[in-house]
Amino acid sequence: MGSGAVGGAVGGGRSRRRLAGLAVAGLVAVSIVGRILLGLDVPTPWIAPDEMIYGILGRTLYHSGRLTIENAHSDFYSLVYPALIGGPLAWLSPHRGYEVAKALGAITMSLAAVPAYLWARSVVSTRSAVLVATLTLALPSLAYTGLLMTETVFYPLVVVFCWVSARTLVAPTARNQLLVVALVTAVALTRVQGGVLVLVFPTAALLAGVGVREASRRFAVTFLGFGVVVAAWLVWRLSEGGGAVGAYTVTASGGYHLVPIVRYVFYHAGDLVLLTGFFPACAAALLWFERRGLSAEMRAVLSVATALSLWLVLQVGAFASQFVGHVAERDMIGAAPALFLCLAVWLELGAPRTVRRTLLVSGAAVVAILAWPLHTMLGPAAFPSALGLVPIDRLAGSSVARERALLDGGFVLAALVLILAPRRLLRAVPYVLIVLLGTGSVVAERYITRQARIEQATMLGPQKDWIDRAAKGQTVLLYGDKLQWPAVWESLFWNRKLVAAYALPGAEVIGPAPGGYVALSNGGAVILAGRPLPQRYAVTELALLAAGTQVASAGTSAGGVVAPWRLWRLGPPLTLSGRITGIQPNGDIYQGATVHAFSCADSLRLILLAKQDEQISLYQRGRLYRRLNVTLGGQTLKVLNLAVPPAPPAQGPCYYKIESTGLLGSTEIALVQPRGEQ
Repeated sequence: MGSGAVGGAVGGGRSRRRLAGLAVAGLVAVSIVGRILLGLDVPTPWIAPDEMIYGILGRTLYHSGRLTIENAHSDFYSLVYPALIGGPLAWLSPHRGYEVAKALGAITMSLAAVPAYLWARSVVSTRSAVLVATLTLALPSLAYTGLLMTETVFYPLVVVFCWVSARTLVAPTARNQLLVVALVTAVALTRVQGGVLVLVFPTAALLAGVGVREASRRFAVTFLGFGVVVAAWLVWRLSEGGGAVGAYTVTASGGYHLVPIVRYVFYHAGDLVLLTGFFPACAAALLWFERRGLSAEMRAVLSVATALSLWLVLQVGAFASQFVGHVAERDMIGAAPALFLCLAVWLELGAPRTVRRTLLVSGAAVVAILAWPLHTMLGPAAFPSALGLVPIDRLAGSSVARERALLDGGFVLAALVLILAPRRLLRAVPYVLIVLLGTGSVVAERYITRQARIEQATMLGPQKDWIDRAAKGQTVLLYGDKLQWPAVWESLFWNRKLVAAYALPGAEVIGPAPGGYVALSNGGAVILAGRPLPQRYAVTELALLAAGTQVASAGTSAGGVVAPWRLWRLGPPLTLSGRITGIQPNGDIYQGATVHAFSCADSLRLILLAKQDEQISLYQRGRLYRRLNVTLGGQTLKVLNLAVPPAPPAQGPCYYKIESTGLLGSTEIALVQPRGEQ
């Protein structure tokens, strides 16, 4: 071949790489813009309390320089992600800061395609490398860009770790090894789960055929660096008085059982196959039969992909068996790009396989999915942790039978394609996966939008920062319903004047919210550590009546959904005049409600909405005070302004009852002191 031909070939190769690079840049740009636009439709954080914790951590970090949740003590959750999103949340308005923070997540997560492409380009053709980058962007889990979640940084960092680890296995220079150590540190500071990468690299080295002694010599810098990082981490945690694995120390405290661990590890192995679209995981398994014929770079890819997949499945499966109860898919997404690259390698090698090997591999993959108990794996409780399952549920219409048929049928069909399809047909697999995964990603994003809108309507109302708008000073939130804790975190996130949230006996505090548990005195005073609360403003749920003046409410969203929160101006201290049982969050009363007053000196004031012909009875301390027979006469509802005076003797606890034979609404239920005592 002449020098001109050689020069033309080199020039053509450079041109193809330049075009491929531009294509990837275009894909990343489209992903960023598309994800930002989709994220704009998400009105509020959805995954509680994770999103709110990261957001408030970042906000506090930039306000005070402390990695805490306002004034509350909290163990370590993340440093890298709060540092990324905290600036806009601290410096801009709550709404604008939230939008910018989500946009930053869309940028960082979409950038995962760049290291995926560069890594793939060093092993396979530029066309295949572009496909790997596209698959990396098509994953349904990229819908997390519409949320404030560490996945948006964890995902690209793990891709870079895999790339550098594979390169280090081939060329173990000191620079490459130090990069591996730095990346493991960055991933762990993004999410504590990333500490498992300390085990991934040596496992990959062993899988690549490096013996233990040889590995300890060849990768001495890496292992020494790991030791220094782990020691520094432990010293830091001990000096801070925190747990060894930060806020997740409880996950290492025991309570695990072998049988559930094995079962959930098996479930997560199946979910990793499903997450990546069946073929990538199967291709990685089939490559192990061809490992002797692989180049050093290809063996490194296969070793890193396998080691990462194994450790993530083991780690996440064990964790889910004790603390989740379904698949935690989002904790395994980092393995997907490496498996996509394994698929590209397998296809470029001509899709080598035998019927026996393919039956073994595809059969194992199908069995891992057949073992799923769909009533727990596919449901609303699982979707925040497994967005890849949302499209299946939407397509099957939430029918377990249809979900079973769709999953089993789809996997059996994929297995038949893997076994029987000619090589030319298999080359189309990446394109089909891009369409399927990309469509699933849009479906997942729209699902998040719907759920977040419901979250806002039921927990915040039409104005998310209504507390900041109405309160004239620092405000606390008081709640007694154990199901209200997500609304507490939503309110803390959106309202900067809200400085603490307090739970009455029977309620729950999930996560390190500022505040804590409080008690009630016999007279209704709210007591914290033996002292009353001094704030002049308080937010309570609908069932709690504060001794003060109601100045605002969360309001009613489109569709008539009522957020059950009210803002009170207090004496102070914060004191309850009464509690209501039997009232719905929207103010409706089914058959009856009881108002428990701390003093019978208070009269009861009511604004009721009769929604059908019914009989309404009002009781004062167990005695019938008034009975009304209401006829609508063609109206849709009738507004009733009613009052029940104090019941003599006017001392000690008292209660009022409201009973109805039909559906009864309410816009006000209040206890009012006599004029001379106000």
